[in-house]
Amino acid sequence: MFDDPGASFEDCRDLLAGADSHRGNYRRIYLAAAAAGSEICVKHPSGDIALFLISVKSTALSEFGFVMADMTVWRTT
Repeated sequence: MFDDPGASFEDCRDLLAGADSHRGNYRRIYLAAAAAGSEICVKHPSGDIALFLISVKSTALSEFGFVMADMTVWRTT
Protein backbone atom coordinates (compact mmCIF):
# COMPACT_ATOMS: atom_id res chain seq x y z
CA MET A 1 0.00 0.00 0.00
CA PHE A 2 1.39 3.39 -0.93
CA ASP A 3 -1.13 5.53 0.94
CA ASP A 4 -1.19 6.52 4.58
CA PRO A 5 -0.77 3.67 7.08
CA GLY A 6 -3.84 1.83 8.29
CA ALA A 7 -5.06 -0.12 5.25
CA SER A 8 -8.45 -1.75 5.71
CA PHE A 9 -10.05 -4.88 4.34
CA GLU A 10 -11.76 -2.75 1.70
CA ASP A 11 -8.44 -1.18 0.66
CA CYS A 12 -6.80 -4.60 0.22
CA ARG A 13 -9.85 -6.10 -1.49
CA ASP A 14 -9.94 -3.26 -4.02
CA LEU A 15 -6.19 -3.45 -4.62
CA LEU A 16 -6.32 -7.23 -5.13
CA ALA A 17 -9.46 -7.32 -7.27
CA GLY A 18 -8.85 -9.80 -10.07
CA ALA A 19 -5.53 -11.04 -8.64
CA ASP A 20 -4.99 -14.74 -9.28
CA SER A 21 -1.59 -16.31 -8.62
CA HIS A 22 -2.53 -19.34 -10.73
CA ARG A 23 -2.49 -17.12 -13.83
CA GLY A 24 0.75 -15.44 -12.83
CA ASN A 25 -1.05 -12.20 -11.98
CA TYR A 26 1.02 -11.42 -8.90
CA ARG A 27 3.94 -9.29 -7.83
CA ARG A 28 7.13 -10.32 -6.13
CA ILE A 29 8.19 -8.01 -3.32
CA TYR A 30 11.84 -7.94 -2.34
CA LEU A 31 12.68 -7.36 1.29
CA ALA A 32 15.29 -4.76 0.31
CA ALA A 33 12.49 -2.59 -1.10
CA ALA A 34 10.32 -2.79 2.02
CA ALA A 35 10.83 -0.67 5.13
CA ALA A 36 9.50 -0.89 8.64
CA GLY A 37 5.91 0.31 8.46
CA SER A 38 5.33 -1.14 4.98
CA GLU A 39 1.90 -2.66 4.45
CA ILE A 40 1.52 -5.48 1.95
CA CYS A 41 -1.83 -6.91 0.90
CA VAL A 42 -1.89 -10.59 -0.06
CA LYS A 43 -4.54 -12.94 -1.34
CA HIS A 44 -4.59 -16.71 -0.80
CA PRO A 45 -5.94 -18.98 -3.58
CA SER A 46 -8.90 -19.71 -1.25
CA GLY A 47 -9.87 -16.04 -1.48
CA ASP A 48 -8.70 -15.11 2.03
CA ILE A 49 -7.11 -11.65 2.15
CA ALA A 50 -4.39 -10.56 4.56
CA LEU A 51 -2.60 -7.37 5.45
CA PHE A 52 1.08 -7.98 6.25
CA LEU A 53 2.66 -5.13 8.23
CA ILE A 54 6.44 -5.01 8.64
CA SER A 55 6.88 -3.70 12.17
CA VAL A 56 10.68 -4.07 12.48
CA LYS A 57 13.32 -4.59 9.82
CA SER A 58 16.93 -4.98 10.87
CA THR A 59 19.59 -5.31 8.20
CA ALA A 60 22.55 -3.66 9.93
CA LEU A 61 24.43 -6.97 9.79
CA SER A 62 23.30 -9.04 6.82
CA GLU A 63 24.09 -12.37 8.46
CA PHE A 64 21.91 -11.41 11.43
CA GLY A 65 19.15 -9.56 9.58
CA PHE A 66 15.57 -10.16 10.63
CA VAL A 67 12.01 -8.96 10.16
CA MET A 68 9.20 -8.78 12.68
CA ALA A 69 5.70 -8.46 11.31
CA ASP A 70 2.02 -8.46 12.15
CA MET A 71 -0.62 -10.01 9.95
CA THR A 72 -4.36 -9.46 9.88
CA VAL A 73 -6.33 -12.12 7.98
CA TRP A 74 -9.87 -11.73 6.66
CA ARG A 75 -11.27 -15.14 5.78
CA THR A 76 -13.80 -15.76 3.05
CA THR A 77 -17.10 -17.05 4.29
